[in-house]
Amino acid sequence: MLLKISQEISNIAQSATGAVDLITNERTIETTVIVDDGQILVLGGLLEDVLRESDQRVPFLGSIPGIGALFRTRKTDKVKTNLLVFIRPKILRDSKAVSTETNAKYNYIRDVLKQSEGSGVQLMPFEDHFELPPFEEVQDLRPDAEEDSQQAP
Repeated sequence: MLLKISQEISNIAQSATGAVDLITNERTIETTVIVDDGQILVLGGLLEDVLRESDQRVPFLGSIPGIGALFRTRKTDKVKTNLLVFIRPKILRDSKAVSTETNAKYNYIRDVLKQSEGSGVQLMPFEDHFELPPFEEVQDLRPDAEEDSQQAP
């Protein structure tokens, strides 16, 4: 199968003080690939190097010329990020396959939410926990769906 893939990562840049406009950083991957059904494809190359500087000082004492250097510290951190994107395309040939895959993914997410219930993450305001209802089998509502299911061997 032929896939046209476009992946974008963007964030707001740390701008100079007093800047009025927001500056965004964007990193993108755009490619076209041929992949077999169920084959895993790995895309890479979204690299990012960030230099973070922090300045801590004791109020008033850190601002004194000369001896103020004794009351302040500067720290520089370099963070390197390399994003890898894993894609496994799967061809769903009929509505039953779509229903089966949807049911499996939904129940997987539901189980993960149930397991993380005690982690203290508040998903909804004023709620202690969030629970998805059980997923029931999706019925095909097309008018000719009944005929399709009777003709299938």
